[in-house]
Amino acid sequence: MSNVYDNWDRLVGAVIRREELWQMFHDQSPSVSSILSDSSLDSQVLDVPYDFSIPEGSFPYQQLPPSAIENLQKKEKSIEEEVSRLVFVRPVFKFEDMMRSNAEVLGNGTFGTSFKATLENGITIVVKRLQNVIVTRQEFGQQMEVFGRMKNQHVATLMAYYYSRDHKLVVYDYYGAGSASSMLHGKIGVNKISLDWESRLRIAVGAARGIAHVHTKVGQDLVHGNVKASNIFLTSRGYGCVSDVGLATLVSETSMLRSRSSGYTAPEITDTRKLSQASDVYSFGVVLLELLTGKPSILSEGNKKTIKLVRWVASVLREDSTAEVFDIKLLRIQKIEKAMKKVLQIALDCVKRVPEHRPKMSEVVKILEDISGTNSGA
Repeated sequence: MSNVYDNWDRLVGAVIRREELWQMFHDQSPSVSSILSDSSLDSQVLDVPYDFSIPEGSFPYQQLPPSAIENLQKKEKSIEEEVSRLVFVRPVFKFEDMMRSNAEVLGNGTFGTSFKATLENGITIVVKRLQNVIVTRQEFGQQMEVFGRMKNQHVATLMAYYYSRDHKLVVYDYYGAGSASSMLHGKIGVNKISLDWESRLRIAVGAARGIAHVHTKVGQDLVHGNVKASNIFLTSRGYGCVSDVGLATLVSETSMLRSRSSGYTAPEITDTRKLSQASDVYSFGVVLLELLTGKPSILSEGNKKTIKLVRWVASVLREDSTAEVFDIKLLRIQKIEKAMKKVLQIALDCVKRVPEHRPKMSEVVKILEDISGTNSGA
C-alpha cells in the first residue's frame, strides 16, 4: 500500500529547523515566548508564513546571537545525517512538490507542533512533529498503516509519516474551514463564527460518524484517544471530521498531561493504557455539550477558579433550568428546543461516570442522524 521515497532529508530538516529556530528565538524574545507557550494554541493559528528553506540572513536569524546560529547549524547538520525516508500512505503529490512548498506554523497541541504547507499543485497539507513517542519504528509504522486504511470522509486523511530516532512526523490533509473549537471559542473577528443549529448538528453527526468508523470499521478494537473540539474539523459540506486518530496510544504520559486537565478525559482514565472506546464516548459527550452551550470544556469562575463543563451543566440541571444550559444564540431560533433537548440527553448519556452505562458510538450516530434528518450517506 505504501510507497517509500528516499532522500527527503531537506524537508524534514526544514520542518524541524523551523521549530528549533522558533524555540531559540522565543528564548530571546519574551513576547514570542508567551505566544508559543500559550496552551490555547490547539485552536489558534500563528500568522507566521515562511518558506521551508530560509536564507540565513533573513528573519529571524538576524535577531539571534552568533552562538545560537552556530548551534542551529549544528542541529541542521545532525538532522540531515540522521533522516532517511518518508513513507507515503497516499501518494497524491510528489516529494518535489513538498520541497517547493511554503508553510506556516499552526500551533503547538497535545502531541507536538503543526505546520501548514501549501504545494504548487494546489494541495495543502499539515505536517505535525510528534513529541514523546514511546513506540518502536516497527510499532509506529504498523499503527500508521492501520490509520492510513481509514478511508472515511469523517476521518482526517493520513497522507504520509516519518520515523527516526529523535524525530517523528505525520502528514495530514488540511481542512481550511478550521476546527469546531476555533468556530465556537475563537477570538471575535478572527476565527470565531456564529454557528446556527443546523451547522452544529452537522459537526456532531460527522464527528460521531468518524469516531464510530474508528471503533467498528477497521477490524480491531481501536480508540481515538483524544476526542476534543480542536481535533474536529469541517469538511467542505460542513460535517465534522476527526483528526489525530490513535496518536494518544503512541506517546508518553507527558504528552497527555495537558489533555487530562482539558475537561474531555473520562473519570476512569488514569493513563493511556486505559483508553477505551467508552472513554472516547465520554469525550464526545463533552463536545456535544460545547455545541449546545457554546461554552468551552473548562469554564473560568471568580478568583481564577475553574470548573469542568460537565460539572457546570449538572449543577444547572439540578436547579431544573434546562433552558439555561443552551447557548443563548440558539434560544433565539424558533422550533429547535425539542431537538436540542434530545441532543442534550445524548450528551448526558455519553458523560455518565460508569463506562458500561454509556452508549456505543454507532448508537449515538443513529440518534443524531434521526434528529438532524440525515442518513449515513450524507
